[in-house]
Amino acid sequence: MRLSAGLTCPQCGGAVEFSETDKMIRCGYCGVRNFLFPSRGYFRYRLPGRVPASIAGTRRFHIPFLRFKGTVFSCTARGVEHNMIDLTHRGVFMPGIPVGLGVRPQAMRLEMMDGSEPGLVVPRSVKAGEVFRRAARLSRTMGMEYLYHRAFIGETVSVIYLPVYLRRGRVYDGVTNEVLVEDASRCAIAGKDGIGGDEGPGYRLLPTLCPGCGWDLEGEKDAVAQRCGNCGGTWEASRGGFSRLEAQAALSSISDPFYLPFWRIRAEASNLPLESFADFIRFTRQPLVVREGWDSLQADFWIPAVKLRPGIFLRLSATLMLAQPRIMLGPVPKEARAAGVNLPRREASQALKSVLVTVMIKSEDLVPMLPRVKFRLLKAALVYMPFRESGYDLVEEHTGTAVPRAAAGGLRSAIVP
Repeated sequence: MRLSAGLTCPQCGGAVEFSETDKMIRCGYCGVRNFLFPSRGYFRYRLPGRVPASIAGTRRFHIPFLRFKGTVFSCTARGVEHNMIDLTHRGVFMPGIPVGLGVRPQAMRLEMMDGSEPGLVVPRSVKAGEVFRRAARLSRTMGMEYLYHRAFIGETVSVIYLPVYLRRGRVYDGVTNEVLVEDASRCAIAGKDGIGGDEGPGYRLLPTLCPGCGWDLEGEKDAVAQRCGNCGGTWEASRGGFSRLEAQAALSSISDPFYLPFWRIRAEASNLPLESFADFIRFTRQPLVVREGWDSLQADFWIPAVKLRPGIFLRLSATLMLAQPRIMLGPVPKEARAAGVNLPRREASQALKSVLVTVMIKSEDLVPMLPRVKFRLLKAALVYMPFRESGYDLVEEHTGTAVPRAAAGGLRSAIVP
């Protein structure tokens, strides 16, 4: 989806158009690049309205809807199920206002809320947890089988506003100009001109300059981690700023490999014997002989730092966890071809239980324990894993795991400076 102009460049004032998933935006007029942060936890958009010009601003309103777009992982005694969900849920309880927006967010060009739109913004009273609960209900396809754990991975949560207006005692849809509510007195906005107000821009811009040396940071438009071409530092965008990341690459014998980034996460698990890689092999009942040195080797989780199809995502994580004794690390090669990091560390950490169930030989032994298991994150770093390009597939060098290019359709090739 393309978002229409409505975001202005802070340097020259030019209009900037960008994709819904873009984090780094570049002005087509002056060339300045900025990182895009939400101003109040979530990005806020509006559906393009066609409200008659004769309607006064105090008779126009923007009704909030919460949107969830992502993958839901559900763990039952039979293993891990995954569903991709895209839905909206009204962010305020008003009689006559629809529960959701249907396919409008997918079919229409959204506009960024920038505080200049005419009308009053209705405050959101429904918490984000409600849209997660709706996504969870839609993801259940296993009947009444008991659910032990659920995780939301690769999710995008945003607020989308539907323009409405009052005329002759009715509430009208500001997109279609059709009647939403015949009797406006049923709707909480009727007769309350001061119900909302200007909440300001739904975003904040930060120049993509290296905090270490002031050089321009390099990265794909949807990347949440940027690399400095001058000092070589890797920086993660979080909490409205940039924080330094440790980044390495697996040593490779492939000529000109293509790298996919992974989060290497070290975590302490309560109620599970996972202190070492040997413990991990024993607990997951792998058909492997525990070798010398594995008792002193940490059992890290390897989670893709790119958004992939759920089955590929889980399989890559599981195979790399088992292969970690064979992986030797070094610096990230200069001019390496690599996919951008578009899955934040916070979301990757939510996948730990699902990955553990996937790697278990007898997952039914683990899933009843999941509600009691708590992970405490100790360390996270980026590791670039080499893949060989083979026809329609990308093949991971250490495990031979193939990733169909079609399954990784969202990946963009970039040069890591």
